[in-house]
Amino acid sequence: MTRSKGKDKLYAASRKREGYTMIVVLCLMALFMALALSLILASSVAVSRANQAYAQEQCRISAISFSKLLEDYLGRDTNQLTIGIRHEIEGQKWPYYDEDDTSGVHNKMNAMKNFSVDTAFQPEVEEKAGTLKVKMYWQTNDEEAVNDPEDPEYTDSELVVIVTCSFRKQEYNVTTRYRATVEKESGGETGEKNVWDGTWNRIGRDE
Repeated sequence: MTRSKGKDKLYAASRKREGYTMIVVLCLMALFMALALSLILASSVAVSRANQAYAQEQCRISAISFSKLLEDYLGRDTNQLTIGIRHEIEGQKWPYYDEDDTSGVHNKMNAMKNFSVDTAFQPEVEEKAGTLKVKMYWQTNDEEAVNDPEDPEYTDSELVVIVTCSFRKQEYNVTTRYRATVEKESGGETGEKNVWDGTWNRIGRDE
C-alpha cells in the first residue's frame, strides 16, 4: 500500500508538471502567433505604402511626360492641336476665362475645355501609365485688343494646360502656362505690328 501511494504521488506530480508544460507551450504558441500576425500586418502595411509610393511616382512621371509632349505640339503650328486651338480662339468659339466675369460668358463652364486621353487602341498604356485627363483655358491681359471687332489681337494671351494622371487611387496634377508666340510684321502705314503665329511658348510649369 505504501509503495502504491508513492507511485500515486509521483504520477500526480508528473501530471501536474505536464499541465504546467502544456500551459507554457500554449502561452508560447499564442506569443508566436501574435508575433507572426504583427509581422504579417507590418509587411502588408509596408507593401501597401510601397504600392502607394509607386502609384504616386507613376502618376507624377506620366503627368509630366504628357505635359512635355503637349508642349512640343503647342510649339509647332503644323499639327492639329495647335491649328484647332487657334481656329477656336480666332473664330470666337472659345471665350477667354475671366474669374471676375459677371456676364457668365467667360466663366469656368464656358471657358474651360476638358479632354480625356483615349487609350482604347492600346489599353495596356492605361494599365501601366494611368488615366490622363487634360483641362485647358486661355486668358488675356488686354481684353480691349481681343474684343476689337475690326482687328482683334491675341499677342498678350496666355494658355493654361492642366494635365491630371490617375493611377491606383492616386492622382497628380501638372499645370503649365504658355504665352502666345509673337512675330513682328509690317503693318503698312502703322509700321511694324505684333502678330500671333498660332504657337505657344512655355513660361512656367508647376509640378
